[in-house]
Amino acid sequence: MQDSVVFGSLWSQSSVHALFAEIPRTRAWLEIVAVLAEVQSEFDLIPADSAHAIAACCRSLTVDAALLEEFRAIEGTEGGRNTPKSQGFFDKLKGVWSELTE
Repeated sequence: MQDSVVFGSLWSQSSVHALFAEIPRTRAWLEIVAVLAEVQSEFDLIPADSAHAIAACCRSLTVDAALLEEFRAIEGTEGGRNTPKSQGFFDKLKGVWSELTE
């Protein structure tokens, strides 16, 4: 959004720009998913052990420049289309999930 022609000026202050930078934004999304799982468990929408595992997975993934570089390096095609960078993110989460649930 910071690079947006339409909305870029809204995020021009460095303090606001920092909130929407890749690393803190990704960390925040993982925390949202963790809290969502915990709340869903409180309302018996998902099992408590699943909620704990999801939250642990989200909170144990270290989002830093090295991780983002891993995602930037992803190339390839799947079904004739470019593999999205988000696929690398989900693959990484699956790996963390596997380690936590073994």
